[in-house]
Amino acid sequence: MAVLTENRPAGLSAKEAAARLAGDGPNAVAKPRPRRLLSRIGAQLTDPLVALLLAAAVVTTLRTLLGTEPLSASQVAVCAAVAVVPALVLWIWRNVRWGR
Repeated sequence: MAVLTENRPAGLSAKEAAARLAGDGPNAVAKPRPRRLLSRIGAQLTDPLVALLLAAAVVTTLRTLLGTEPLSASQVAVCAAVAVVPALVLWIWRNVRWGR
């Protein structure tokens, strides 16, 4: 722990302030590194609700491929894309915009 070298009611002298600035750097909190987009997408995919939706999509697709669902595989893919793609695009746009 550093020892105070000056304790004046008026504050530090200009010379002492310049010396501390040169020795210790500015009195500022370091900014955290921004997370990469792929890292943010990966974090979104670990959300329990997203995992549940992905599991439901997989089960529905498998049931369709096995012939136990009346929808075709292409219909299921279109439904999934219509549900997931706009939400993902909106989420990416919001995070990129707010990350600036």
